[in-house]
Amino acid sequence: MEPTVKETHRYTATAPNVRAARDHITQALRGHPDVEIARLLVSELAGNAVRHGDGDTFTLTVEHLQNAVHIAVTNTGTGRIPDHVAYSAVTAENGRGLAFLTSFAADWGYTQRSRRTTVWFTLPPAAALLPAA
Repeated sequence: MEPTVKETHRYTATAPNVRAARDHITQALRGHPDVEIARLLVSELAGNAVRHGDGDTFTLTVEHLQNAVHIAVTNTGTGRIPDHVAYSAVTAENGRGLAFLTSFAADWGYTQRSRRTTVWFTLPPAAALLPAA
């Protein structure tokens, strides 16, 4: 599946750049009915890249495909990603990331290569979510 539009942005791995990545996804998906879901998931993935990555940068990639919007966050590091979703207590301050991905993304996954971890998710394209005329 070839992207119709692909953008990649690199950020310094600092907490303020989690917001910058979230703001970028807001602009990249302007008008998409799932923009708030994308903001939540990008916040989670970028926050994890800052907290758990061992490099000084992370990247956000957005691909607008014919059948989906593919969003990925990549950071340096090979931290373990759980092979199952654990649901945290309502009062827990962390531990909800995979549950968010499972609940809100159309699909998600991860790859680890050459000391780099990429966590990605897809959303339906905006046109697929609009009511038929």
